[in-house]
Amino acid sequence: MIDISVSGVVKEFEVGKKILDGLTFQVDSGERVGLLGPNGCGKTTLLRILTGVVHPDEGEVVIAPNRRLGLISQIPVYPAGHTVEDVLRSAFRRLEGLAKEMEALAARLTMNGAEGLVMESEEDFKTFLEQNRQYWDYVDDALLERMRGVARIKFYVTDDEVGKAQMTQALAGVKNPVSTAPVKEEDWASGWQKYYQPMPVGEKVYIVPEWERGKPVPDGRTAVYLNPGLTFGTGSHASTQLCLTLLEKHLQPRDGVLDLGCGSGILSIAALCLGAKSAIAVDIDPKAVDVAYENAALNGIGRDRYTVRAGNVLADRALAAELAQKRYHLVLANIVADVIIPLAPPVPGLLEEDGVFLCSGIIDARAHEVEAALKQAGLTVTQKREKNGWAALEAVRSTP
Repeated sequence: MIDISVSGVVKEFEVGKKILDGLTFQVDSGERVGLLGPNGCGKTTLLRILTGVVHPDEGEVVIAPNRRLGLISQIPVYPAGHTVEDVLRSAFRRLEGLAKEMEALAARLTMNGAEGLVMESEEDFKTFLEQNRQYWDYVDDALLERMRGVARIKFYVTDDEVGKAQMTQALAGVKNPVSTAPVKEEDWASGWQKYYQPMPVGEKVYIVPEWERGKPVPDGRTAVYLNPGLTFGTGSHASTQLCLTLLEKHLQPRDGVLDLGCGSGILSIAALCLGAKSAIAVDIDPKAVDVAYENAALNGIGRDRYTVRAGNVLADRALAAELAQKRYHLVLANIVADVIIPLAPPVPGLLEEDGVFLCSGIIDARAHEVEAALKQAGLTVTQKREKNGWAALEAVRSTP
């Protein structure tokens, strides 16, 4: 008997795609398959996937406890005369064998003196995405394709006689295929700077990399200086631009601003540059605190006007209570739908009577979910803007 659970099975509807999770079944000998799950949860879809009728990229099979077989494309087309159990057991054996082979190879390389081993596999990458899915709604197709079928171990040596000797020693007794690639030595701390240039956003903001300071700023625009190499939030992403455009529309001098999920601090720092009285920024990543303060300092903004905290406002009651001691004219959240939705209920209590909630980082296909959550929380969506497949919403407290 094999216990099976399924995640990531996609079922098509007229309104879009639905991810089917939590479906489980048991495979016994012969062709008897016990499927567990409510009506419409995807039992038929799963069986069609296993028999090779549905496109293989529509699902992923997980054998308890959490041993992923990966995309169904790794399971051969359902062969005549074989049961579902045969197909699953065969795929599981291949996966288990690959894991043991990687471990044995890593042990051999380590024993031979190789250091700094990097183990990469499609399964680890997909597990990472699944375990951190709250931080993104979309993963670039090119990245997914680059990791498809990957199972490799990498290490680095210098491109000289010493490095060649180290590699020869490390590969002694290794029978697996080996490939090498030169890594160009350059100053990575500055080589990427050529890709960042000053950028106008909306009608007022002008995002300027710190090394471009001193160059003319267009009339009517306010410069916001940033170090793009520090963390997420350079101003180049559509979601950030949407939020900045709405921010400059609503911001009034002397306003108070709360920036939830601040990243580099770009939104709250831009608000201060445009005349906000004060701003509080929060991010779940502790590194964001120093980054946001550093970017604020580039703009002459001190801690008397700007406070940055690290923490999870959804889980940390003390932090949430601290933020709720004040009311803000603008509350900003450029995160993802899966965070904005549970974040919606406390937002009305954070807003001044005429305050505005601006949220972005939402894939356009999920905007309706966020709108529904805001409405349920007592907010009225007054505007929606879209750009390059991303959406931003403007909302105010609903009137009785």
